Amino acid sequence: ALDLAEKLRRDFGDKANLAYFEGRCLEEIGRQQEALDKYQEAVSLDESHYEATYHAGRLCDLRGLTQEAKVFYKKIDQTGAHMFVNAALNLALIYEDEGSYENAIHCCRAVLNFDSQNRRARLFLAAIRSEERRVGKECRSRWSPYH
Repeated sequence: ALDLAEKLRRDFGDKANLAYFEGRCLEEIGRQQEALDKYQEAVSLDESHYEATYHAGRLCDLRGLTQEAKVFYKKIDQTGAHMFVNAALNLALIYEDEGSYENAIHCCRAVLNFDSQNRRARLFLAAIRSEERRVGKECRSRWSPYH
């Protein structure tokens, strides 16, 4: 597949799509860093390449590079592209992990505004609100004068 991508690169001129395609191939064979480099190349060549943007964010997220993942996910969140739902929900999970419940809730609500029947967004929203209440109770009891 990588040889095919190289042939396409020579024969055709769409470098962003080809970098994305190479990234997908590299990821498929387990070469994550090289795949991430290709996704980043595709995004730098075409900022509206939402598939490359999403996959770059996802790989950053999987590798624990949450700040970098947030940058990629936010680009998609702001565009309303078809990759929006997955990016916004992944961003919500990052925000929840950081304890930024308002931002996490905002991401889930944005998905529900886009697709009011999205089951994952509804489940995430309920879980985030529950966690927010639990953490709030812990903080209140810790600072209570009667504790």
